[in-house]
Amino acid sequence: MALSKFIFKTTSEIRIAGWLLIAIGGLIIFAGLITIRVRSLAPTAKDALAEGGLYSRVRHPKHSGTFLEFADLFLIRPIATIGRACALGILWPLVQTRCEEIDLLQRIPRIREYMGRNPRFFPRIG
Repeated sequence: MALSKFIFKTTSEIRIAGWLLIAIGGLIIFAGLITIRVRSLAPTAKDALAEGGLYSRVRHPKHSGTFLEFADLFLIRPIATIGRACALGILWPLVQTRCEEIDLLQRIPRIREYMGRNPRFFPRIG
């Protein structure tokens, strides 16, 4: 079985930065889960709109952290197989986000104004 070749040369600094950014992605996901707590496990029609913490900056911080982690995995091990897996891993939250927002528009009327105010994944600079 042939091993995949590296797409670009990685250095120890790139690998360290990649692991650091994976940890940051994990912290972003954790902070998002702490903010919404039980609502992430069992959404109901009575749910309130999460607007605190990271949710005051972006609508889907958990997915932002996931994107960061996948990108960093590719930085740590930049081979075609990992690149394809990371691309597929990024694709799922994009689809899931669209489905979540359709659901939230039906359950939480105030969400439309929130969606206009906050970007989906990455905060605005400035």
